[in-house]
Amino acid sequence: MMIFGGNDCFSGFYNDVWVLSNANGLGGTPAWTQLALAGAAPSARSNASAVYDPTSNRMIVFGGSSTAEVWILLNANGLGGAPAWTQLTPSPGPAGRYAQSAVYDTANNRMTIFGGGANSGLLNDVWVLSNANGLGGTPVWTQLAPAGAIPPAPRAAHTAVYDPASNVMTIFGGYIDSQEIPISDVFTLQHANGL
Repeated sequence: MMIFGGNDCFSGFYNDVWVLSNANGLGGTPAWTQLALAGAAPSARSNASAVYDPTSNRMIVFGGSSTAEVWILLNANGLGGAPAWTQLTPSPGPAGRYAQSAVYDTANNRMTIFGGGANSGLLNDVWVLSNANGLGGTPVWTQLAPAGAIPPAPRAAHTAVYDPASNVMTIFGGYIDSQEIPISDVFTLQHANGL
């Protein structure tokens, strides 16, 4: 398991990366290791979303602290070479945001993000980043316009999972107002990778 950055509510924001080996409790005692990273790194931030591509061993980080940046961490699990950050500069895409959800379609190299908070308020838009791991072509953002009678309310701090077999993203909960009152609804998005 890999984690990036965050806020400890006391000392401020972070941009460090940690790896938990034997994270499932099998094969040995779980242990944390901080990665020593080469080159420029994303600024310290909280509430970014991150997805992992096990095929290329790359972690894709989007947003956080109201940014719209996309960063790739090479050798993200600390194996196979020195971990190093690379910033992507995809086509104009979503507004900067925090506490959005993100899922990753490994087979098609596409990251889908939903909602989050921005300086303008809470959001419920959906964006897909093609060539999300920085391989296979130029990364490009595309905004989706999902059909449906009742879309999810704008929200932040929700969770999401992706089923690659059905190409469905499922979101759960979060909060839908400035007072951060939690909700517990569930929505699914078909054709979640935009294909």
